[in-house]
Amino acid sequence: GTDTIEGIMLDMPNLKQEVQLKPNTFDNMGRLRILIFKNGQVSGAPQNLPNNLRLLEWNNYPLTSLPDNFHPKTLVVLNLPKSHIAMDEPFKVTIQMSSPGCEGVR
Repeated sequence: GTDTIEGIMLDMPNLKQEVQLKPNTFDNMGRLRILIFKNGQVSGAPQNLPNNLRLLEWNNYPLTSLPDNFHPKTLVVLNLPKSHIAMDEPFKVTIQMSSPGCEGVR
């Protein structure tokens, strides 16, 4: 089911039809780590984004802010080109890195 999806990519530059997102589109996608909307017409906007996202790339993000309940702890990439998003306060992201086998790297 939708709870096993780990990545979604929409890249359809020649699509004439809009992809309609419902407010609850991502509600049951707790394992979603990669979300990319590059090309294509997207209408509607989600009320929730999964907090497990590591990469969020969305051209023409439809809202002026990210959902209030979006608190990603492992987000590494946030790329919202051609969007009209405004952030009232700095978006704080903690980047976690691990280097297995590289004990001398700090």
